[in-house]
Amino acid sequence: MFNRFRIWEYRVLHLGLASVGLFTGFYFMQKLLGASSRVPFTAAVRETSYGRGGKVQTQDQITQVVRSDGSMARARTIQGPDNKTSAEQRVIIDLASAEEVVIDGFTESLTTSPLRQATVAWYRQSQPCTGDLEPDMLLGYPVVHDMVRISKPGEDRVIREERWRAPALGCFPMKKVLFVGSNKANVHIAKTDEVLHVAPGEPDAAFFAKPAAFTERSPSQRRQEFNRRFPGLPCPKCMIQGDAEADAAYYHRQDDRGK
Repeated sequence: MFNRFRIWEYRVLHLGLASVGLFTGFYFMQKLLGASSRVPFTAAVRETSYGRGGKVQTQDQITQVVRSDGSMARARTIQGPDNKTSAEQRVIIDLASAEEVVIDGFTESLTTSPLRQATVAWYRQSQPCTGDLEPDMLLGYPVVHDMVRISKPGEDRVIREERWRAPALGCFPMKKVLFVGSNKANVHIAKTDEVLHVAPGEPDAAFFAKPAAFTERSPSQRRQEFNRRFPGLPCPKCMIQGDAEADAAYYHRQDDRGK
């Protein structure tokens, strides 16, 4: 039960921490949602995570959408720890309202953070699509290939991502492979993302709608509500600390509204 929950809990946090917490920032959100783009489309993506031995741990189908104004959303439905319930989770970057929103269906929570005008302008810029042009196409789209390092220079830890991006879709990654390791000699594939289908055109407005009945909560409040609804599940100290740091970022960003 504990190991299975640890895998599931990572999937829950993957969306929440992406928005408010340790990984807040232009660079990470570009990684999460693909790239800034004015080319509207809806993409179905298969995300697979692996253990050190190469065994598949989780596999999800995710929907990623981009509007013509550069706004983006990422959504998926996952199974709860009781293996009975399921819920949708979404991350929205809404440039029209200058907000970043995490929607958690398990706790019926919204976690909303304002975006500064400089951030909105950054997302609306055309992003460079550099790399080596591949001879083969993915789903009919020409792609450029590159490798980017995510870990900091000088660190022993290795985090790097190999990408195949489509210039025709505003550099959206058609395929990504994430490599991690404690050092250069101990690197393995941790996650892959592969686009299964692309539908050009403006995405359904529902991807950007906030459920009216949901309650605004900070990251720690969302965790507490989750624990209330699913009692008896482990909550490691590292996650408690992460929630505290995410709360600090969440409350700090409330001051950014209108700036």
